[in-house]
Amino acid sequence: MQPPAAAFFNRLGEEVVAFVVRSPSFDVAPEQVIAHLQEQLAPYKYSREVHLVAELPRGPTGKIHKERLVMKALDAAW
Repeated sequence: MQPPAAAFFNRLGEEVVAFVVRSPSFDVAPEQVIAHLQEQLAPYKYSREVHLVAELPRGPTGKIHKERLVMKALDAAW
């Protein structure tokens, strides 16, 4: 499992946004992911925004396109 996160700036500073790849065998809601993170991590460490995606955007070398994730998070925020 790769835990990618994208950061974007809002008027108060930078926010961490988590992107979770959906599994066909396990259905989870973003609220469940956040609740699990709240149980496991200190409040300043977990993402308060979670996006479920079918797959992560990758380039030809297999690297994750973080810029596309940032744009997706910004689009969802508006």
